[in-house]
Amino acid sequence: MNGQTINVTQPAIDYCIQCQRKVPYQTLVNTEQLTQKKFTVVQCQQCGLGWTVLPPNFDLTPFYPEEYYGNKNRRFHPLIEWLISFFRRSRSWMIMRKIPRGRILDVGCGRGLMLRELKRNGWDCYGTEYSPQAAQATSEVLNIPVYVTADIASCRFQDGYFDVVSLWHVFEHIPNPQNILKEIRRILKPRGVLIVEVPNLFSLQAKIAKGKWIHLDSPRHFFHYSIHNLKIILEANGFEVQSMRTLSFEFGPFGMLQSLLNLFFPQQDFIYFLMKNKARKLNHLKTGASLGKLLLLFFLLSPFILVSMLLEFGASCLGRGGILRVIAKAI
Repeated sequence: MNGQTINVTQPAIDYCIQCQRKVPYQTLVNTEQLTQKKFTVVQCQQCGLGWTVLPPNFDLTPFYPEEYYGNKNRRFHPLIEWLISFFRRSRSWMIMRKIPRGRILDVGCGRGLMLRELKRNGWDCYGTEYSPQAAQATSEVLNIPVYVTADIASCRFQDGYFDVVSLWHVFEHIPNPQNILKEIRRILKPRGVLIVEVPNLFSLQAKIAKGKWIHLDSPRHFFHYSIHNLKIILEANGFEVQSMRTLSFEFGPFGMLQSLLNLFFPQQDFIYFLMKNKARKLNHLKTGASLGKLLLLFFLLSPFILVSMLLEFGASCLGRGGILRVIAKAI
């Protein structure tokens, strides 16, 4: 990543940062698909918080190759890209229903698809991104400031500067969640809105797939949250939770489908890699597929798809969907 190195240190295997003491725990073993390295994920038996166990000063750089951010700012097959663009725009519509116009910081903004829609509707948009290439591309395309940083405190925003701060599938990548929440609380206006979306460790798909759950994604995901412990950590850092939901049309059914398939096929997460736009080798499987091959694949998998949708939507009604979205206000 342009010569940068990502070094992190996680808590001890039996020490929960939320409970602030040694606790009983259970473990999962998750295999990272790019390198085939195995990582241990532990879960506190008191609050339910999970974390990936890493050695001191662990170098994450090999797990964020530049293709992780996409080829020419594209990551998937064009059909999948169209769907992604629709779902990103739907995020902006949700925000505008709450606040018609304002100033937003999107932490880990990626290609800025959501910010593009907000800017079209008069929003003052800012983003952060760790990859210099991704940040530059987004900044040039949207003509907005995108800061190259993993620490938003380094941006030195004024107190109470933003109406909304969002972290879409970013919070689980952050090794110091309390620190970033304190900074977000500082830069949000009073009663400003915080949006956090993360995988739900308490979900049915996580329960079924265990260490083969696609959203464990170790070691990139440091912490693994549920409704209970995410609410605790937000309230402890100056936020009042307004709503929590586990229904996600964007990631929920797919997460259930791929997690179920991971139980039956030796090649893990193979649908995800087939959808990737950049063709490369992952063991014996070449990623990148024509539209015809993708349609054939989904036809062959249609029984799995139907079962996955029924399971996921049923689980979501019980708060056990695969993706957790929380909307909170600064107090």
